[in-house]
Amino acid sequence: MKNLYITLLLLLPLSLMAQENSAFLKFFQNFSGKEGYTTINISSELLRTMMVVVDEDEEDDLNQLINTISAIRIVISQSNTKDYENALDKLLEQVPYNQISVINEGRQKTEFYQLKKDSKVVEFMMISRGSSDNMVINVSGDINVEKISKLSQFGFPPVDTLSIKP
Repeated sequence: MKNLYITLLLLLPLSLMAQENSAFLKFFQNFSGKEGYTTINISSELLRTMMVVVDEDEEDDLNQLINTISAIRIVISQSNTKDYENALDKLLEQVPYNQISVINEGRQKTEFYQLKKDSKVVEFMMISRGSSDNMVINVSGDINVEKISKLSQFGFPPVDTLSIKP
């Protein structure tokens, strides 16, 4: 019986993390395949497959970064609908994301959030909304926020040029 209690206590943090990640996953799946929305799911395995780097120093940094990312999920809305806004607001209410930055550019607003567990960032999220270009990018894993910006600096070939083997 004592072992059962210990096991349950050890699984509790994983369960809580799964619930919070499942909140974004539920948001993502809600818009997947719907008219007017584009959803993109990039696994860490695909990131490793697409990695093309010339400089060995950069390759080490990128490998280290990619090995800490479990997924990148993107939801793009062609228009700012009430359904989309309500689902996004509900997501922000359900999960204790910490807003770390806001950029206002005309009617467009871009917000950056992070979710911490035991002083580690486990999710990084960018939300851009306004009259156009409504997008949510969610990066999950063991995130180093300073290094995540490096991801955009590396060249990745188009997916259709890759010969991905099962």
